[in-house]
Amino acid sequence: MPAGVHMLFFQKHPELVSRLKYILITHSHLDHFLPLVVATLAEQKLKASSEPLELLGNHTVISAMRFYLEHQLVEGRVVSKENKPRIKLTQLEPFKLTKLAPFEILPLPANHAIDYSWESIYPEEVKLPFGGNLLLKREDAFNYLIAFNQQKVFYGLDSAWPLPQTMAVLKEQQLDLAVLDATFGFEDPLPGHMNFEIVAQLVDELCLEDKAIASHLSLHWVPPHSQSESWLAKRKIKLAYDGMSLSI
Repeated sequence: MPAGVHMLFFQKHPELVSRLKYILITHSHLDHFLPLVVATLAEQKLKASSEPLELLGNHTVISAMRFYLEHQLVEGRVVSKENKPRIKLTQLEPFKLTKLAPFEILPLPANHAIDYSWESIYPEEVKLPFGGNLLLKREDAFNYLIAFNQQKVFYGLDSAWPLPQTMAVLKEQQLDLAVLDATFGFEDPLPGHMNFEIVAQLVDELCLEDKAIASHLSLHWVPPHSQSESWLAKRKIKLAYDGMSLSI
């Protein structure tokens, strides 16, 4: 969920902060990860419980969080911070299983934070003297395969069509639920995301009928809920909405 939504949720339900144990971050983009939000939740957690909050993510996320915890901005200068919030930082590695009782977490490389073409960096009027695909990977963005009580959930946000290694793992799984990136609705997607048509193709490829949720919906690109829901329902895909709750 967007980083700011974490704060809004726990401001509305402060009694739940003590039950918060882990935060899994997929990648470092600001709409998903803000160190300020994580540090604030960690402080609130310690007031309600003696057990520190644990943040888990890739190298970029953990490095950014550690930098925030160790520094502060004073009169325009970055200086050392004396009082560091207590928080446990755990760097995850792709395809390496991590146990967070009662869950098992398998980080899978996401097709995100990868620049496909020069146009994503340079203005269109800049003509480079060579061609070819760029394929510049900026960080190891993760999706997560989460196992709990003999059930498996694939959290596939943010990501375009899964990378080959990730697809190979998914095809070996008997998934009970998959949350998939449908950012662009019926429009052509930008790199790192999918649209409804691509999600439908992926659902067919992985045999996920009645087990998939289309999420990460852009209000700019995605049609009204009723229209989107109708199109997806015909393809046995559920449409995400605020406050959605499922039993699997």
